[in-house]
Amino acid sequence: MLRTIAPKRAQVILAVVVYGASPAEVAQRMGISTSSATRMISTTLSAMRHPSRSQVLRDHFIDEGDDELVIDSDLRGLIRQWRIEENLVPRCATCDALLPPTTSWEGRPREYCSNACRQKAYRRRKTDAHMQSGGPS
Repeated sequence: MLRTIAPKRAQVILAVVVYGASPAEVAQRMGISTSSATRMISTTLSAMRHPSRSQVLRDHFIDEGDDELVIDSDLRGLIRQWRIEENLVPRCATCDALLPPTTSWEGRPREYCSNACRQKAYRRRKTDAHMQSGGPS
C-alpha cells in the first residue's frame, strides 16, 4: 500500500508511525518546513483511511486481539530502500548510538541509550554549570 503513494509521503508516514518522529524532526531531517511535514502527514493519513486502503492495512499489519504494529519483510525492505533508519532514527544525545524505535503511545521518547549515558550527560551539565558560575579556581 505504501508503494501506491508518493515515496516522500510514505517516508514521512513511516518515520512518524514506526519511529515516533515528530513533524518537526521529520521536517528538519527531510529538508522541508514543519508546516509542510504536518500537512503531508495529515493528507497521507487521510488517504490511508480511505476504505479501499484501510482494510488492507488492518488485515496486513495488525494482529487480531493485539494492537501492536507488525513489521514484515516487505516493510523492512522499503525502510532499507528509502534509507529511513539512517535519516530518522533518534540517536543518543551523549554517544550518538542509535536508539530503539518507540511508538507514540509509549510516552516521552528516549534521549539516551543507557543509564550510563544519562549519568555522563548529567555530570557534564553539572560541571559546565559549576565552571560558568565561577566555581573554585
